[in-house]
Amino acid sequence: MEITKEQMETARALADAWVRADVDLNEVGKLIAHLRAKADWQKTLELARRLSVSGAVRSNQTVRYYRTIHNECAARIDTKASAETAGQILGWAFRLGRFKKMSVIDKKASRSINRKSSQKARR
Repeated sequence: MEITKEQMETARALADAWVRADVDLNEVGKLIAHLRAKADWQKTLELARRLSVSGAVRSNQTVRYYRTIHNECAARIDTKASAETAGQILGWAFRLGRFKKMSVIDKKASRSINRKSSQKARR
């Protein structure tokens, strides 16, 4: 199944939101694995919701990740979407998020290097 323009826009919006919120994308990957195993988008979305309020996760940070993942997915992907459609959107959002995070890291590293270079030049 080929991804539509609208689905790709949804994936981009999810990736942007997750990167802005500094979500650990490994948690998104775990939900994608669950979706593949269960082939049920509603159950996967419900799992994300439960994990966002659960004491079963390892840290408050992880709870925040799942809260953000759940809220963004619930707002952007129809709960009645097929597992295949939701999986495509999540898969692309995951890939785009990884790319965007690397881009942010590269920009921060570049600024740091430039700052250090200019400090050395002033000496």
